[in-house]
Amino acid sequence: HRVEILPPMRFEPTGDAHADHQRIMQALHDVLETYVRRYPDQWLWLHDRWKSARKRFGADG
Repeated sequence: HRVEILPPMRFEPTGDAHADHQRIMQALHDVLETYVRRYPDQWLWLHDRWKSARKRFGADG
């Protein structure tokens, strides 16, 4: 196994919360995408198969 610790991501708020959230999430996804592309055989995506059950029974199950 190998663990990589990246430097902290720093963001300065611009006053536009929506744009800030979008920018932060894009930066996080860009980092994740780098690793998925580098090691595609180690990537596992789980689909939210129980979405309808959560709606029926509530978030607590």
